[in-house]
Amino acid sequence: MLPISVTNKYILKRCRTSMLFILCILLGGIMFTGTFSKLALAYDNISVELNGQSLISEHLPILKDGITLVPLRVIFESLGVEVKWEESTKTITASRWQRNILMAIGQEQAYMQDKDQPQRQIKLNIPPQIINNATYVPLRFVSESFGGKVEWNAQQRKVIIRTQSPPDANPWEYRILAGVTEKTVEAFGGMDAVNEMIVKQIEAVNRGFQNNAFIEIPRFTIRHEDIYQFEGDGRTESLNKFHSKHEYLLIYDAFPEGGGGWYGGEYQAIYHAWPTGVFGTLFESNATDGLVHEFAHAIGNALDLYAISVDAERNLISGTEYKVAQSIMDYPYGETVWDDHTIASINKAGGYPIQDEERYTAEQFPEIIEVLTLDRVGRPTPNVKIRLYPVHWFGNEVVSEPISMAHSGVNGVWKLEKNPFEPFSIGKPWSIGYANFLVEVEYPNGNKHYNWMPVDQVQLHRYRLPDQSYRLTFRDS
Repeated sequence: MLPISVTNKYILKRCRTSMLFILCILLGGIMFTGTFSKLALAYDNISVELNGQSLISEHLPILKDGITLVPLRVIFESLGVEVKWEESTKTITASRWQRNILMAIGQEQAYMQDKDQPQRQIKLNIPPQIINNATYVPLRFVSESFGGKVEWNAQQRKVIIRTQSPPDANPWEYRILAGVTEKTVEAFGGMDAVNEMIVKQIEAVNRGFQNNAFIEIPRFTIRHEDIYQFEGDGRTESLNKFHSKHEYLLIYDAFPEGGGGWYGGEYQAIYHAWPTGVFGTLFESNATDGLVHEFAHAIGNALDLYAISVDAERNLISGTEYKVAQSIMDYPYGETVWDDHTIASINKAGGYPIQDEERYTAEQFPEIIEVLTLDRVGRPTPNVKIRLYPVHWFGNEVVSEPISMAHSGVNGVWKLEKNPFEPFSIGKPWSIGYANFLVEVEYPNGNKHYNWMPVDQVQLHRYRLPDQSYRLTFRDS
């Protein structure tokens, strides 16, 4: 915070005669009291944009004492920062890359610590605070602490944030170590020929990620000296090869005994098992599309969307199918577009390794999930029977017994007591219990209506509107 020195008094004098009063407060970083504080609060009609996307929340940004405050969850999750709240001490711990920040409600001192560096104290222009039952933090300090560049557009009354990489990191570029089975090398004309094929295939993988919806375009790099031949089983190599100097291990096997795929956790490996003659060859376009798919698992913990779909003949409740969004994450391979959920998942990682895959996707649910029932003219309808029929991962089938049943309340709403997807389920794909739900509502007049509640769309709602509940709405006809 700048003291109200001679320089600041000059800034204040110039600002008071200008229509850019609030802009000057922001740029000068001056804190005012009394009359000036009230005046600043009167100019709260501002918006926040991050990398071209507006941040939307039911709790609006606030301009207080010349400093922009934003809801804690909105800004941290948008920046890909992991945040923890300690209720007993009213403290906030934020972590990303190798940096940790500690703040406390009402305290002007924050603490920052980088890896292998001593903790340092930072004085805030304004402390974190609770306003209208929401926790607010200073936008500029938080954004700049995690690689953001903050600008103010006075004409649009908009705060613009652009993220950038920390000086000691190189996000969105991933080094690959590739191993090839001996039999595969022989089948494709020797090591020199295989080297060229792998380099060209990785170039094609990079083209598959050319999409401006990503914060940055992911890039995978491989050198000829990073490609080696080995004897033995490809899956065993995937699970045992040490590759500390490379982000990912990629194992090529044209004659596998079983299936391949992405191995996360401690392995960070893709087993590119592609039986010759069954689906073409390891280096054809279909196999390359498969690699793009697997690398999306690697850098964003992306969902297999085909695991969410439902076949009509396997839905004995309504007889309808559920088709997922067109995406590279569907199957069979061959799509060239990205779905919004996968884009959001990859952007959330920010180009950096996912530290906790078990929590990364499972935590991305709205706090409240509810069903709203309306009559023909749009009025809330109480006492409507509601049933949730689950869909297991990769089963493509609606289970005939509902896992939950209820009636809509007097306001036409059924607010689920717990998350039906059962996040943090140990041993389940992405640590989530169910992939999808067929929701059935039965009105007092006997009319039945159906709709789907797939995991990717519910989570996408959280990505876009992190502070708002998810509501599935039905209307009688």
